[in-house]
Amino acid sequence: LGDVYKRQVLRQLKRKDMSKLDDTNKAVVAFLYYTSYLLLKDENRASEWRSKVSLVNLKKANLILNNKS
Repeated sequence: LGDVYKRQVLRQLKRKDMSKLDDTNKAVVAFLYYTSYLLLKDENRASEWRSKVSLVNLKKANLILNNKS
């Protein structure tokens, strides 16, 4: 994915009201933020989300990162 699409993901996520999401969706949103920031090579912002991402999803994010085109 190009940087444009990664940034679009972040824009869409920022529009969501986190207080209205249930816990399952919050985990998915945390994974999406974490993965998007990693793909954009923004380690500082990614680290803010790391604690909210499960071990399984951290592994998935690393797989995505290592297999990007």
